[in-house]
Amino acid sequence: MRTHKVGGTRWVDGRYEIYEEQVQFTAQEELVRDAEEAQAVIDMAAREELQTRQEVLEAKLEDDSITFEEMKELMRLRR
Repeated sequence: MRTHKVGGTRWVDGRYEIYEEQVQFTAQEELVRDAEEAQAVIDMAAREELQTRQEVLEAKLEDDSITFEEMKELMRLRR
């Protein structure tokens, strides 16, 4: 099972002491974390796809073979 850090400060012998400890995820936290990781993979693939499309359109712009519709798409991607 995965763990996460929890910590804080506590007053000990006239000074603050910083502490941390590893706590295991609960089963529900594991499920939520798995879903977050899966979504992150999907989001990263979508960003890479958009980046690749923008690079293709930039190349077409560079060699003057871009269409009007592709130019509009490129302007949207540049935002």
